[in-house]
Amino acid sequence: RLANWDLLRSLAMFLVVVVHIAPQMQPIFGHNVGHSVSIAAIICDPIFFSLSGFFAIRESSRKNLSQYYLKKLIGVVLPVFIYAFLLYLFSMKFEKFSIVAYFAYLNRLLDNGWWFVKALIPLLVIAPFLYTMLSALSDRQVIQFTKLISVLFLLGIIGSFCFFLANKFNLSFLREVTVLFGKIIPSRITGGYLIYFILGYIVRRLSQIVSHHERQVIVAIGIVAWLFDGIFVVYRIGRVDPSFFWFYITIAIFLLFNNFNIKGKIVTKIIQWIAKRSYAIYLLQYKTIDIVTRYLFSDFYRFNESEGIQFLIWVVALLASYLLALLLASIVDVLIVVPLQKLAKSQLIIFRGHAKDSLPKQDKILSD
Repeated sequence: RLANWDLLRSLAMFLVVVVHIAPQMQPIFGHNVGHSVSIAAIICDPIFFSLSGFFAIRESSRKNLSQYYLKKLIGVVLPVFIYAFLLYLFSMKFEKFSIVAYFAYLNRLLDNGWWFVKALIPLLVIAPFLYTMLSALSDRQVIQFTKLISVLFLLGIIGSFCFFLANKFNLSFLREVTVLFGKIIPSRITGGYLIYFILGYIVRRLSQIVSHHERQVIVAIGIVAWLFDGIFVVYRIGRVDPSFFWFYITIAIFLLFNNFNIKGKIVTKIIQWIAKRSYAIYLLQYKTIDIVTRYLFSDFYRFNESEGIQFLIWVVALLASYLLALLLASIVDVLIVVPLQKLAKSQLIIFRGHAKDSLPKQDKILSD
């Protein structure tokens, strides 16, 4: 495991908790600071998709399809069923269990808080084929691809701003031209977060191509894009999801972390432990935020009118929600998830071996 990417994964997961608990922050000097904090932290979304692509696309090249899919089935899908089962029992106060109600509960989770899982799995499925296609690109083509997407998204930003001006000042000509231009040269890439999953592979290549000066320029562009992303939200300028600005920000963050050199065995092991729990923290953090804000901190908001005290309470609630999720994830992963994953892996391997042995020789080759 590489500690710099584990650190990025851990920080991104912390930002996920920030995003989801930010609405609980009370206004400061009459301003909805929580909304601004949430917008600044939402960069965790493209980072996680890019991190998934960073590892999955490369990893898929080192295994045959069945090995790769088996690992993802056990590592990504199985924990979803396990944690949903535990959360369902907790929500029912361990009194009764209904398989139909459990599946309905899991469906609600996937349609709402756990949307990331539903969006990620199809990308993991096609990762081996993406590697075959992307690895054929030369360094020059990687640069060209990055520049092309950058230009398309810049056009999207300009179009959004022009449409905002057209509506604000009732400029019908500018509005129609902007809409027409957007239809002829669409800036949005079909597939939502697919471009960020692919970007995980692209930034791996870029880190080996760009010079030190070019890296500094890219990082500066990313910082400016982060600021303008917030400005667009504050002034309610048209902003798509995923945001056009996230492309530049994500590349900058990855190039920054690519050069991180974390020393110290204890620090490295702590970062690795937390990073391994990131997926479980994601599955648990909605519930831990609910527990902390509902049962531990709700009364403090009511009896403390000082904005400074309320902000400190929110910070404590944020840390408590994250640390509680980390604690529960550490316990459940070690005692329940990992043993079940090992059991499932051994049973699936045995089943695959029996199924393969029953095939004719030619079909065995095809099954590989």
